[in-house]
Amino acid sequence: MNTLTLANLSLILRIGGTLCVTQRSLMFPISSTLKNSLMGSIQDSADFAIKIHPPKQETNEILEDIDEIKSLEMKELNYEMEDYARAKQKMLNLHKRRIEQIVSKAFEPLHATLVY
Repeated sequence: MNTLTLANLSLILRIGGTLCVTQRSLMFPISSTLKNSLMGSIQDSADFAIKIHPPKQETNEILEDIDEIKSLEMKELNYEMEDYARAKQKMLNLHKRRIEQIVSKAFEPLHATLVY
């Protein structure tokens, strides 16, 4: 018969108010003594602990923080849009100069034949 140790436990579940252990495909409720023993072993071997507590901020503070974040996001978006517009204008100016060069070069022979 298998003995129940931490090494061969698959999962500890809380179903309703009952703590259950699954081992392979078998699920069975465990006693409070065994539960305390298991939980004590798990807590003793843990490298860290998580303490959860409610937030200590007031609703107004949270709303102000959200407004600040929105403001920062809008500033960043505006900067990115301005940067995009500058890059686009630079590209358009570059292409415009290149087209002017191509047109000038194409009409050079015609300009040479014209007498003013």
